[in-house]
Amino acid sequence: MGFVSNYFWSTPKAKVLPKKSFSSIDICSTLTGLYEITNSNKLFLDTFIYEEEDIIEDDPLMVKSSLDTGLFQASIGKKKKPIISDLLLEYIQFGRFALNILKDEQDKKNAKLYLIILIILTEKTEICDIMHNTDLKLELPNIYMDTKWGNKRKLDIVGHTLVFYVIDILLQFFNISQKRFHPEIVALCIDVIYRILCYQKDNECSIQYPWREFWISLFNICVLGNNENNELYNKICNILNMFITYGDTFLPYTTDYDDLYYEIMRAKNQLIQFVEKAQIHIKGNMDNSNIISIINHFEEYFGEWTSMHPGVPLDTDTVYSLIRNNYQNLKLRLSDNLGTFEPYIEYPNHA
Repeated sequence: MGFVSNYFWSTPKAKVLPKKSFSSIDICSTLTGLYEITNSNKLFLDTFIYEEEDIIEDDPLMVKSSLDTGLFQASIGKKKKPIISDLLLEYIQFGRFALNILKDEQDKKNAKLYLIILIILTEKTEICDIMHNTDLKLELPNIYMDTKWGNKRKLDIVGHTLVFYVIDILLQFFNISQKRFHPEIVALCIDVIYRILCYQKDNECSIQYPWREFWISLFNICVLGNNENNELYNKICNILNMFITYGDTFLPYTTDYDDLYYEIMRAKNQLIQFVEKAQIHIKGNMDNSNIISIINHFEEYFGEWTSMHPGVPLDTDTVYSLIRNNYQNLKLRLSDNLGTFEPYIEYPNHA
């Protein structure tokens, strides 16, 4: 742990920038070392999960009798209690720095390394267990992006699970990317969130996260790519299908589907542009049928309402009402292999 912690503050409520001025090369060396050991030695991942041992005395189930003395002697037992390790907490907080400082190519490489390691971590069930543990809520009021582009949203100073802050750091990077687009880094961010959603789907657990902010940001990003971003197109489509198809297993509120479809309809022009670009440039299959189905389905009802109320604009309440009352005939498709992922393998450009 000391190998990495030299670069980070050691307390959860401290600042999350490097302790002293390290160069991008220094940080890259540290991240490369951490990447090599996490990717090649899966046992090292246990270092990110520290379990505190509580001594339990006089446990009636552990009382032993001494036949020689006739005395009863209480055994000392140990019970393991999972907590968030300093290493895991410091590493996740470091994302605010790694994804915020992208001045040159070396900074971009550092950001990619940070996210690749995070992908490896979120593939480990035990680490996701810790990150989602509601008994291990944290207060990290310093986790927000403060950039020269003004994308700043300070979190409420209340306790959240660690995964909440992971998603929030990535979301704030999405907001930055709307000003300066970094498609490879955005794609890696989506990989992390997709793995988190797979865990939540499989375990039917949810976090009280403002997913609406994520959808809005994702829709804004989806039109920024070009014909060289085929992989990103597929990943955006997959994560949208995860919300559309399996959202009932991990979205925290029953009204979240209403919000999702409302935002899809509000961003329909962006999404249609995204689908058209993807169909032109992507070789192979990209399942965008659900996006098109939702837009076409509700556009029909919006059109009917407009024709019945000439001169009356559709307001927010009316749109929500039309969405809530017209789910029944919506036909969606379950994409092949949705909700699963291939474990990370090292690509030549990651070495």
